[in-house]
Amino acid sequence: HVEATINGKRTQALIDTGASHNFIKVDEAKRLGLKVEKSDGWLKTVNSEAKPLSGVARDVELHLGPWRVKANFSVVPLDDFTLVLGMEFLR
Repeated sequence: HVEATINGKRTQALIDTGASHNFIKVDEAKRLGLKVEKSDGWLKTVNSEAKPLSGVARDVELHLGPWRVKANFSVVPLDDFTLVLGMEFLR
């Protein structure tokens, strides 16, 4: 986990090289004040049924220490983590 800041609020991010995209929990997107657009996508994880995305948050300014980057997040019903940075972020 790493500490990140979005919209001036701290959050914990899991860096996951096994995740294809960036994901954020529905409640965390609300807490951080992200603008969420509707999306028709689905999320399929290992050993679970596919779930519809709750939306997409685009061009979110993410701060990791002094480093700033804009990232897109799929807003999904996560169980274990609030924010996941996947290969989309690491590229």
